[in-house]
Amino acid sequence: MYSLLIVDDEENMLWSLDRALRNKNYEITCLDNPLDALDLCQKSSFDLILSDQRMPNLEGVEFLTKISKLQPKSKRILISAYTDFYDVVEAFNDGIIDKFITKPWDNDTLRKLVKEQLKSSEEKQTTISSINIHPSKSKAESPAIVIFHNILTVSSPVIKQIEFIKTVANSNAPFFIHGETGTGKELFAHAIHLESNRSKFSFIAVNCANLSETLLESQLFGHKKGAFTGATKDQEGLFSSAEGGTLFLDEITEIPLDMQAKLLRVIQEKEFTPLGETKPIPFNIQIVSASSTSLSDAVNSRNFRSDLRFRLDIMPITLPPLRELKEDIIPLLEHFLEKEMINQNVSIKDVDSEVLYFLISYSWPGNIRELINLCIYLVAVAPAYEHNISMACLPDAMLKPSTPNVPIQKSLQKGFIERRSTTNNTATTTPAAKKVNTQLITLDLIQQALSNNNGNKSLAARELGISRMTLYRKIQESQESKDPR
Repeated sequence: MYSLLIVDDEENMLWSLDRALRNKNYEITCLDNPLDALDLCQKSSFDLILSDQRMPNLEGVEFLTKISKLQPKSKRILISAYTDFYDVVEAFNDGIIDKFITKPWDNDTLRKLVKEQLKSSEEKQTTISSINIHPSKSKAESPAIVIFHNILTVSSPVIKQIEFIKTVANSNAPFFIHGETGTGKELFAHAIHLESNRSKFSFIAVNCANLSETLLESQLFGHKKGAFTGATKDQEGLFSSAEGGTLFLDEITEIPLDMQAKLLRVIQEKEFTPLGETKPIPFNIQIVSASSTSLSDAVNSRNFRSDLRFRLDIMPITLPPLRELKEDIIPLLEHFLEKEMINQNVSIKDVDSEVLYFLISYSWPGNIRELINLCIYLVAVAPAYEHNISMACLPDAMLKPSTPNVPIQKSLQKGFIERRSTTNNTATTTPAAKKVNTQLITLDLIQQALSNNNGNKSLAARELGISRMTLYRKIQESQESKDPR
């Protein structure tokens, strides 16, 4: 599944592009404001971004210039009814855009161009990514990986929550997401927004723990000039900014009790009053709140109003900690390592099975966020270890005695990795036990593997028990032997 972002300030053009590119292999997000698109790109990555040139808030070239820094590996296409040749040529020379097309466009040409750009991006990423985590895993034995609005999982508890979101995203009832820090609460909140019929409007997030009561009230509801000391001009609140869209209130249990009473009334009456104003303003937004503390625990500790709890906790979502999702650890590790290898332009040849055993047993106090940070660290240090990840590469903080005892739990870990690594009609072996002699991998075997997997080099490499980089090297060596120069 490829993720596409389309940005055009003209709504009819935006939806025309969406209809033209609609495809079962594409997950498309449409936005009519480049500033909103920039904010979204801070949180979500896209394989391809298509932008109009002439937009009131930010011209396309300037927008894509900023995107090139946020997401350097994305493919970027500029579209315009105007011939801004100087800007376009300069953007090409600077590597800001990959292609330029003019309005009106031909749908078949547009679809072909997007397909070609995504294919070239995939081939480039495959060449850079060479990690070998599943050297003997067959296609048939692989757990089904679910990708849903940048959420990746193979675990049934998370898949159950995804199915729940798909069912009720358009209900307009408040959602409450409970999960430890780092479990992806904002990612799920954004998924609710993208899955709903509000996706073309704004998604706005605020961390309630970072603001005082007065500042939070001003941020949420806005204020009039002179409403309090320092209020030198009128300020629109987040309830206004999110109109039609979604407002995400993170760490909502940190809101002071007095402010909770005001929020309760706003939700009940579906209207708010800015500070210094007397006339209430109606609103139409989806409210999604979240906290690392359950609302029931917050109520029991007298830190949260029970009536507000029952207003917010209508559509509950609970995110398990990573230590309870052991089947997700290796797929997530592979995903984030490959993503970071592209960002840092560094390859990793292999990950020792001992590292996999350890990571499955590790307690992950920082959850998925800690795993992401670990992948950034491992890719950065990989060149110093000949591009192989061993226990010596892990940060000292992870190896403290407080982490689970690996040898004691090794039988459990071993069984888990063996189940992920079995092939049809072969004995069960761990990644470390099954070593492939690459000298025996001939071009005929490679061609057969490619044929078995419809030309997919990644799956062919896994079938052969070698890394993708080894597959490319073997093909290159064969070609060079046929055509020596």
